Amino acid sequence: MGRPIRDQNPKFLHLVTVRTEEARYYLRPSKDIKRIVPGVLARYQEIFGITIYALVIMSNHIHLLLDDPNANLDEFMESMDNEIARRVNSEFQKSLPL
Repeated sequence: MGRPIRDQNPKFLHLVTVRTEEARYYLRPSKDIKRIVPGVLARYQEIFGITIYALVIMSNHIHLLLDDPNANLDEFMESMDNEIARRVNSEFQKSLPL
């Protein structure tokens, strides 16, 4: 469970950082990560009415600069984080040797 969101004022831009569990390198550069993360973000920004201005994907965290005019950043973050984790985990499981 992350820190509670401090300010959800819809008039401000938000700089958000999402870290992987235990800061592990689950997001290391690959074709799958380059497909999964932006795809999930595009889907959820449309659902929640969020506008993403900047995205940086690092090996163990993501930075987002976004606008949340509907003040539902917490729901966006929870949904987006869960979906990325589920999809990355699924791809990771496929790559494990049998």
